[in-house]
Order: sequence, then structure tokens, then C-alpha cells
Amino acid sequence: MIDEKFLETVREYEMLNPQDKVLVGVSGGADSIALLQLLADYRRQLNISVHVAHLNHLMRGADADGDEKYVQQLAKSFSFPITIERFAVREYAEKNKMGIEEAARKIRYEFYEKLARDTGAQKIALGHNADDNIETFIMRLLRGAGTSGLVGIPPVRNKFVRPLILTWRRDIEKYCASKKLVPRIDHTNYESIYLRNRVRLKLIPQLKVFNNNIKDLLLNTILLLTNDNLYLLSKAEKAFRAVCKKSNSDEVVLKVKKFMELEAPIKGHVLRQAILAIKGDLKEIAYIHIQDILKLVGETEKKEIHLPGLIRVEIDRDSISFIRGEQAKVPGILGEYGLHIPGQVVLESAGVRIVAKPINIINNIDINASTDKKVYINYDRVGRVLQVRGRRTGDKFHPLGITGTKKIQDFFVDEKISRADRDKVPIVLSEGKIVWVAGFRLDDEFKVTPKTRRVLELRMEELKA
Repeated sequence: MIDEKFLETVREYEMLNPQDKVLVGVSGGADSIALLQLLADYRRQLNISVHVAHLNHLMRGADADGDEKYVQQLAKSFSFPITIERFAVREYAEKNKMGIEEAARKIRYEFYEKLARDTGAQKIALGHNADDNIETFIMRLLRGAGTSGLVGIPPVRNKFVRPLILTWRRDIEKYCASKKLVPRIDHTNYESIYLRNRVRLKLIPQLKVFNNNIKDLLLNTILLLTNDNLYLLSKAEKAFRAVCKKSNSDEVVLKVKKFMELEAPIKGHVLRQAILAIKGDLKEIAYIHIQDILKLVGETEKKEIHLPGLIRVEIDRDSISFIRGEQAKVPGILGEYGLHIPGQVVLESAGVRIVAKPINIINNIDINASTDKKVYINYDRVGRVLQVRGRRTGDKFHPLGITGTKKIQDFFVDEKISRADRDKVPIVLSEGKIVWVAGFRLDDEFKVTPKTRRVLELRMEELKA
């Protein structure tokens, strides 16, 4: 029974305390209305009060307005107070050059946190379920993540609690039917443009062909990794205190000599502790950021890396300094994506997609008519699958039109690309070689010549809101 799983999860993770005021994020979908029903049924047993929160993203026209009215009526049926806010997510995403999903999540969480402060709520309950958890696990695996990233969605994080995190979506839908709850349908959940939807609708069904119990196995893996990660975190906290030379709201400094003495698995966790200490959270901090720092530790020359959230990392022979500063970068492209030919890759954090399409030279296409956002390359020079990622320390290529190779860092400086935008520039590669710095320059090795037999078009398009 879902009721038993709900209560078991609440107790196991100590999610709710007696007399807690619980803010519940309700979209109108099956997960959130099931959560609201369960909290209503057990509010006296748990000794809690409930306040409903609904954010209208103003993205789905009449459907979004229908969601709002539905949630309002649902809250009224339980005699729960409700706060509704409207926010133009599309406009915000365009203005801040963010993907729609990324912008919506940021606005939604900020809304919940502010409302919790305003209402005095001790907890914020969200309806994430076990399916959401394994989808997140797979997405992070595809993008590249360490153990901290592979623990999935945490059952508890600060004020946020997720009482349905161990409950499968199919059981939630059955529960809604048994309670005569009719969830609102968000048709964007079936659009293949979003990675999560492709994982849910295409990849997981394929994995089930190999093992029908794959979802249960993945959930068990997440739980095991969570326990292992908690152990590593406890060791990392002690190690952080041992190697930390200075820690305040503006700067955290680690001693390189002591840091180098740490066991390899602990080093990454200590760096994350340092970032957490100065940034306050680990949002947008990915495995690749930690690896980039680790690569530079121990070098004699002073190096600098910029992290999301106004954090600058300075590394020299004696110290690793995390500095809160004005040289911020917006969240860039995290991880690496496979680009099949023909095919496309959607980079939500950069607000663009990269499209690869073979071109028939017989057609009257001017293959020399390349632009910043569209290039033609020698198809025979590339592999069957391209890779797309953001820049990495040490990247080099041979820009078309100049002699010799150049570091990507130097190229960006020459092109006057701001620090804030550099990590949002897609880099297209083939078998480890840079093919195209999207929007700027093709590598000379892949240019079209009179001897070229096959042509591939690479195109960068802005995502439409």
C-alpha cells in the first residue's frame, strides 16, 4: 500500500516533526495531488499543518490556467490555505539565456523557499517519486557524474522533503484512481526535446528489454550509493577541517601539501566541501568542474578556474583558493553528449541545439556559404558519432584561416568572448579532436576542399521558448 510506503519513508528519513508547518508544492499532476491527499489523510497522526503552493509558469496557455484552478479547488476541498504565483518563465529564460527547464526549476524553488520563509513553514514537501529518481540517476550518468551526483534525488535536503521518493509512478497513479483524484495532464512531458522525457520514454523501455527489473535494480543501486556517499562525506568533512587554512563567507583556502596527502577518493569530496562552504550549495557544480581543479593541483604555475555562482578558484603551488567574486560565469555546458549523424543534441543550459545533417553535393547548395552558426565540413574526416561538450582545460585546435594551433582559452580571449559566456560555447569533437567551436570557428583539418567527396552540415540553433 502506498500509505504504508509514505509513512515508512517519512519515518525512516525523519522528514517531518510534530507541529511542523509543511509547504506542499502542487502542480496538479498525479505525484503532487497524491502527496497532498496523503498529507491530508495523515496530518493529525503526524501532527502537522499544511499550506499549498502553486506556481503558474504561464507557458501552456489555457492548460496552465486550468491547472491553477484545479489546484485551488483541491486545496479548498481540504480546507488548506493556498498561495498561487504567476511567473513568465519563457521571458525569464530568454533574458537570462537559460533553457526553459532550467529556468522553470530555478524560479519554482525560489518561490517555494521565499514562501516558506513568509509563512513560517519548517518543511517544503515535493512529489518526486522513484521513477524521477532513476531518471535523474541516468541523466547524470549520461552527462558524467561522480558518486555525489549518482546518489540521485535526496529524500531530504535542508527544508525540502520528498515522501514519495521510494514510491513508483504506477502505484501513485493507481492510488489517485482509488481516491477518485483526476490528475492534470502536462503534454510537455511527452515531448522528446527534453532529455528527461527521452530517458523515460525511450531509454528505460530499451533497458527493460535486457532486464525487466532494471528500475528496481537502479533504485537499489542509488540507495547503496547514497549510503556509501554518506560515509565518504563524513570522512571528507574531517579531511576538509584538516586541510583548510582559511574559511569565511568571501574566501576558502586549502593547503596544497596536506591536500595532496589525502586518499584519492576523498579529494573530490573535500573540494565539494570547500565549494559548499563559500557558495552555500552545490547547484550546477558537476563532476567535470572537480576534475578540472584536481588536474591543476600540484602545478608550479598559478592557474585559475571559474565556477558557477560567482566562485573563482585560484591554484598555486601552496594553496587552492575559492573566492567569491564578481567574475561570475553563468552555468555552462555540463558533461559530454553523443551527436549521431544525422541527429541533434539539445543543450538546455546553453539555450541551443546542435544539428548534424549529411549534404548531397549534387544539390545546388553553396558549401562555401558558412556562417557563424552553420558550417560545412568534410564528412569523411569525422567518425560515426560526434561529441558535444563545453570547453576543458588544455583544449587546443587549429582555427581555420590561421597558421598553427591555438588554445581554446587564448582563442576566446582573441574573440573577446566574455568570461561569463565561455562555458556556454558548444565544442563539437570527433574522436577527441575539436571539429568546430560552435558559433565561432571551424578547425582547419575538417574544412571542405575540392577533393571532398562527402559533406556534413553542422548547425547551431537557438531553442525556441
